[in-house]
Amino acid sequence: MKLVLNLIILFGGLAVLVGLLLWMQGSFTPDRIEPALLPEAKAEAADVPTVTAAYRTMDQTAEAVGSIQSRSTTNVASKILATILSINVRPGDTVKKGDLLITLDDRDLRARMQQSRNALEAAKATYDKAVRDRQRYEALLKTQSVTQNAYDEMVSAERIAQARLEQAQEQVNEAEVMLSYARIYAPVDGTVIEKFADPGDLASPGKPLLTMYDPTNLRVEAAVREQLSGRLKIGQKLKVRIDAVNKEMEGTVNEIVPSADPASRSVIVKVEIPRETGIFPGMFGRIEIPLDPVKYLVIPRAAIRTVGQLEFITVKKDNQMETRAVRTGRRWNGDIEILSGLTEGEHVVIRQEPAA
Repeated sequence: MKLVLNLIILFGGLAVLVGLLLWMQGSFTPDRIEPALLPEAKAEAADVPTVTAAYRTMDQTAEAVGSIQSRSTTNVASKILATILSINVRPGDTVKKGDLLITLDDRDLRARMQQSRNALEAAKATYDKAVRDRQRYEALLKTQSVTQNAYDEMVSAERIAQARLEQAQEQVNEAEVMLSYARIYAPVDGTVIEKFADPGDLASPGKPLLTMYDPTNLRVEAAVREQLSGRLKIGQKLKVRIDAVNKEMEGTVNEIVPSADPASRSVIVKVEIPRETGIFPGMFGRIEIPLDPVKYLVIPRAAIRTVGQLEFITVKKDNQMETRAVRTGRRWNGDIEILSGLTEGEHVVIRQEPAA
């Protein structure tokens, strides 16, 4: 009897479970339509705005990157060995040709100058005496009071004195030039960009103390792939962009180095740019190299609908709308390139923003 009761309970539970599944499936719903018996619904394309997909010829460019450099960079150095007394400029200062930049200790040079002047005075006195002696002997020779040999010796003494006077004058001139080296002036107009010494340092010949550049002669020096360098020529106008100051400008090719880097297979191209505020040597620059025009299949970007990483468009065909997945490429302002999923001449629906 107990076994029969357990079987009744088991079968009753199974019946309830089956009934629940049938109810969830809709078996007890009247007028139930079987799956897949409804006709496929297609959206009617009534008055929806569309645009015709068409090929458009676009200018194509290649980009080369480089650095801003000055066409004229000057290293200021001392011509003598001396201690620096003062430096009158700092990096960033603008100077004119002839402005005093650096003052060196000139005490030794002034002492040598005085010695040279003293030697000049002595040589001048010796020369004056030699001239008077020669003149006196010349008068005595006319009266035959002295011999010709004695007169010739006076003439030689005068010439020697004259040579020594000229030598002393050259030494004074040299001392003046050396003294002038104690004041270092700007050789050209420009802007100071680097300072390599401070007051108290020892300046030596050939060792740079300052570096200047001409801000009116800046250019972009870019490494251009050797395949593209043949498209460029001297005097050609190129678009230049300086990212640091967010500026675009027109530059002119003024030099193409006739040698390629074997490691990067590139050629250095130098493009002059106009003077602009805030642009300095060492900044990053880009140049755009024009290529042959290319045709692209283009539609407005407003026609693209994005779902996750997928992109879709709606095409009006036979007065009906059809959704397609597409693959896109480049973008220009409000347009976008279609790489696949659309052909020329098809009508693409432009999505409209809902009214607020």
